[in-house]
Amino acid sequence: SSSLLQRLLTDLLFKDKKTDVNVMDSWYVEGVFQNLYELNELSLEELAKLEWPFIKVLDLHGKGTLTLAIHKVLQKDPAFFAQLINYIYKRDDQKPDTDSGLTSAQKERLASNAWEVLHRWYLVPGFGNDSSADKEALFNWIEGARKRCVEIGKVIGCDIQIGSILARVPKDPDGFWPHILTRDLIESLRNKTVEEHIRIGLYNDRGVTSRGMGDGGSLERSLSKNYLDMSKAVNSKW
Repeated sequence: SSSLLQRLLTDLLFKDKKTDVNVMDSWYVEGVFQNLYELNELSLEELAKLEWPFIKVLDLHGKGTLTLAIHKVLQKDPAFFAQLINYIYKRDDQKPDTDSGLTSAQKERLASNAWEVLHRWYLVPGFGNDSSADKEALFNWIEGARKRCVEIGKVIGCDIQIGSILARVPKDPDGFWPHILTRDLIESLRNKTVEEHIRIGLYNDRGVTSRGMGDGGSLERSLSKNYLDMSKAVNSKW
């Protein structure tokens, strides 16, 4: 039952004092969460709260076998995004944050967990798994996230992470990248930090590459030509 699995996860948090996580630990914990997802008795918010302390164990090697509830919540809730930004980044004016009463170690753990959540997040606001896209949802999410980060004085961190997630949007049905909604958003924002981190996110998501000894930079030249061709195809409007 969901209640028994919740008890199991809670007991693990308080009783298991190991600091190192191995492959089997990750596999077993993922199995518990997989059962919780299949039972479908808990809300996304309840599941997300359970996932939070286990975020470094879930999908330990980045195989993408789980779609985490915490990422689904993040996709819909810009206030939660702003909370994660608050954990990770310093204020733009470099002033100290209001004392939260937490120790340095607790703050470090919060920041580390928040970074893991954002680093593994691929569910772009406004985009569905069925290739659907909602312009109003995307624009409202971005506006809400930036508004909340203005209030806490951490707009730079906000824009960095917005750029990172926008790097993960799919192609448009016209065959060109990024999706037309993202093109419109970039034109609307005209934000250099966001634009730069779309590029950085795109580079980073490419991952490790390999080639034959005599191949040289042919792979990079092919990628460069592909993006240049797409740019020429859309730059009359965007």
